[in-house]
Amino acid sequence: DPDLCLAAVFERHGQTGHHSLGLIKGFGLKQGAIASTVSHDCHNLIVVGRDPADMALAANTLVDAGGGLVCVNQQEVLGLVELPVAGLLSLLPPQELAGELSHLKKGIQSLGLEGREPLLKIATLALPVIPDARLTTLAWWMSNPSSSCHCWLRR
Repeated sequence: DPDLCLAAVFERHGQTGHHSLGLIKGFGLKQGAIASTVSHDCHNLIVVGRDPADMALAANTLVDAGGGLVCVNQQEVLGLVELPVAGLLSLLPPQELAGELSHLKKGIQSLGLEGREPLLKIATLALPVIPDARLTTLAWWMSNPSSSCHCWLRR
């Protein structure tokens, strides 16, 4: 299915080691992978992709960076914003950070995610309190059965 993606979330705070793996339809990613440690409200490491090798590179890139946002395609990092302070904050001056974010957004859009703020799609995927399908370290959470986003889980 050309609209089916792999998804994973990993607890990254050293508390439980929990993780969930699943399939998601309707996310919009056409190729490659994106990963983020900006993942409301838990800020765990979340990865969505079409290719497991790209997903692994994206996740490991963020582990090495101490957190952040990344997009990968065909084993090449297209964009990276390092967030070394708790996986949420950058040490860069604002203008330099803005340039890196702009480059990252262009990379993400080249993978097929559309919209003005494509990063919100992954940053809110693990937020179970808003309507739609969400992925947590324990399970998929579907609060809206008529969602355009359909999920299958293996934990």
